[in-house]
Amino acid sequence: MILWGLSEGNNPLKNGIVFAVEHISVYQGYVMTMLHNAMGFEYYNLQIRTPRLILRCLYETDCVAWLKVKQKNYDFLQPFEPIWDMDALSYIGFNRLVVDMKSAFEKCNYYGFVIVHPETEELIGHIEVGNILGWPKQSATIGYWIDQDIQGQGYMSEVVQAVCRWAFQRLRLVKIEAGTMTHNLKSQKVLAKSGFKQEGLSKAYGEIDGTYTDHVLWGVTLNDMNHHVL
Repeated sequence: MILWGLSEGNNPLKNGIVFAVEHISVYQGYVMTMLHNAMGFEYYNLQIRTPRLILRCLYETDCVAWLKVKQKNYDFLQPFEPIWDMDALSYIGFNRLVVDMKSAFEKCNYYGFVIVHPETEELIGHIEVGNILGWPKQSATIGYWIDQDIQGQGYMSEVVQAVCRWAFQRLRLVKIEAGTMTHNLKSQKVLAKSGFKQEGLSKAYGEIDGTYTDHVLWGVTLNDMNHHVL
């Protein structure tokens, strides 16, 4: 990245001096941290409420509940996800996940939320906002999953809509994107119900269960969301 310092006449081609900033990443990190604090984010207090559910960050105390729901849904989730690490269902793997999530949270480039059912206080799924880009893109991607036993009740659509509205408002995004495997009709239905529109097909989009698979690309803009009837 280059910053322009303009001299008389504000003509960078004629009078300007180009300042190469070697440590711009440090500067950007400082700015994002200040923005993070100014927006009032705090890992253990960030919470989004929907009509039926609570979304919050993953805590160290969630270890047993997280491993339980992930192990229960392993056979269901693995065909739709990259191959899990060998220790993904261990205490060590869980701790590393929390550390990584907190680190990404502090850098303001990823926000992960566990989905909690308030009546049972059980963890029933997860949704993430990642690949967050600032100006001029001001975009991000979302990914999500929910316990197979409670699918079909509209929970995932409720969560996606709530998180997208939060991201547009609090992160000042202009667009949110998602990708689904071509045969994942349930996920496509969730996105369509949440105001997303199909934008094309990406060949070999990413590694899923050991194979690089094609994905249908989806997107929703701030304007789309504002005019979407839930």
